[in-house]
Amino acid sequence: MEPLPDNHITEPMTRIDPEMNNRTLFPSARECLFAFTAILLLLLVIYGSSFRAPFHYDDYVNIVDNPNIHLRDFSLHSLRNVLYGKKPNHTWDTRPLSYLTFALNYYVGRTDVFGYHAVNFAIHYLSSVLLFFLLHLTLAASFAVRDDPKHVYSLSLLSTIFWATHPIQVTAVTYIVQRMTSMAAMFYLMSMLFFALYRLTAGKRQKIIRLALCILAGILAMLSKENAVMLPVSILLYEMLIIQGPGPNPGPKKRNGAIISLLVIITGMVVLACILTTPSAVFNGYQTRYFTMQERILTEPRVILFYLSLLVYPVSSRFTLLHDIELSRNLLTPWTTLPAIVLVMSIIPAGLYLSRKHPVISFGILFFFLNHLIEGTVIPLELIYEHRNYLPSLFFFPIFIIMIFRLLSRIPGTGTIPVLCFFSGIILLVSQAHTTHMRNYRFLSGVRLWSDNIEKSPALSTPYLNLGRSLWEIGLTEKSMEALNKAEALNRFNNTIQHRTLIFNKALYDAYITRQYRKAGEAFQKALLINNGSPAIWAELSRIHLILGNPEKAMDLAGHALSFWPDNPDLLFVKTMILFKTGRLEPALSEITKMIELYPDHPKYQILMAEIHRGKKDRENP
Repeated sequence: MEPLPDNHITEPMTRIDPEMNNRTLFPSARECLFAFTAILLLLLVIYGSSFRAPFHYDDYVNIVDNPNIHLRDFSLHSLRNVLYGKKPNHTWDTRPLSYLTFALNYYVGRTDVFGYHAVNFAIHYLSSVLLFFLLHLTLAASFAVRDDPKHVYSLSLLSTIFWATHPIQVTAVTYIVQRMTSMAAMFYLMSMLFFALYRLTAGKRQKIIRLALCILAGILAMLSKENAVMLPVSILLYEMLIIQGPGPNPGPKKRNGAIISLLVIITGMVVLACILTTPSAVFNGYQTRYFTMQERILTEPRVILFYLSLLVYPVSSRFTLLHDIELSRNLLTPWTTLPAIVLVMSIIPAGLYLSRKHPVISFGILFFFLNHLIEGTVIPLELIYEHRNYLPSLFFFPIFIIMIFRLLSRIPGTGTIPVLCFFSGIILLVSQAHTTHMRNYRFLSGVRLWSDNIEKSPALSTPYLNLGRSLWEIGLTEKSMEALNKAEALNRFNNTIQHRTLIFNKALYDAYITRQYRKAGEAFQKALLINNGSPAIWAELSRIHLILGNPEKAMDLAGHALSFWPDNPDLLFVKTMILFKTGRLEPALSEITKMIELYPDHPKYQILMAEIHRGKKDRENP
């Protein structure tokens, strides 16, 4: 066979053979061992310290203060509560699989953060391994008729390492609650890998099994987080660009088989999406936002470009949990709005244009924008979060690594340029890993995390609000109030719920520190007027009425809230306190016994139990 010409890298690609030899598609056992070990060691070095990071921000409402996932047995009632997520009972959550893993963590170690971080780390590592396999298979298939196969392994491993160690992934790995994001991506990758195996390998029985596993993994991805609904479209894109390729069309039999399998997958995903979500309720979230749908749509192209800049220029000073981004009020305010829209709308056609000569690069570009579609358009979510790039960035790094590889292959001889590129890549990787390590260091303390966030986004109220909570938890109540007052003065919240939380936290100070109960009661009432969806506020307001000598009102409030949150421990505790204070000792004893069965390690329940028994003893022996 004659050698390929020097310019073969730029020639149009012909379609691949869907029944390629497995030796061509997969790395050897020795290569796998090296890749798995290298990825694991790198991730342990940069994420090892994060296993001690405490709960932060949304971890509390989803895990720590969420009785639905406080699994203590495997009864049908307990498991059903887990499926409610953080919602009130009788309302199914759209991320039940994620909440189930949190519940299992709680069952094993309660609120010990090590177990939660260990699971998050394992998910990230497994996602990296799956990405390595999928990239190797994709590049081997795409390069089969053009390039030297020996480069496929190094390109796949290098792309995977850059993705896995990038600091933008920290909030999807170290921030515990964002397991929802990383787990959805893990099953997403698994589904795509099984689809690729289904299309690229022979054997009818093997194909049926792999197609079934593809569908199952896709369902698990969507049960982890809703943005996985784009999986069928990604598979269709993969089929068109990678499997069939931009060259001559495959035979009718293979083409029809692909179409049938895709129709099955798409139909199943759409049906499941309709079951899991209520389309009419999707946009209700704008009721609690301080921006409109139009403003969000106009702002998101600037957000997407900012994400791209973070991926390309990963400097520590640019990463934080809550970013401050100006709303786009119209096409000209701010002035960057229109150019951002034009640039985004130009990149997507460019990705399509590249599909004939550079299908993998084209797929990476289109995959990135496609998988930002759910969280980056009309859905009333927060405007910007780094963890939203975990899934879209999966095929981002092969774009640049393949481009550099092709550029170097054009340079004749061995020369110094490839050597310089190699050492530059090592320096870039080490620098990136160090930035990731430093980002994990920020998560080791709530005060450290939110102080860093305030330094980078000083005009936002929410970082001050969270700093106030962190200071309160370590006993610095005066400093906590300073942070809360600063948050109130700035008055820049993402939604009404955060504004309500500020009022609630300040009311706690009045109730527990200064003992100004009437002032605290007025503040709790004001918080309910803003948003009444918090059982903690109802419990505190009920407690205030009990302290002020109005037990009937206190019981009415607690009873009303319990009709929505029947298993909430705060509400149950207040109800038990009211029964005890009003002399109804037997009902109080019955309630506290049930609570101790559910929460045997909670000290205040044990104290209340002792007080009730003392009251009974005093009554029996006056």
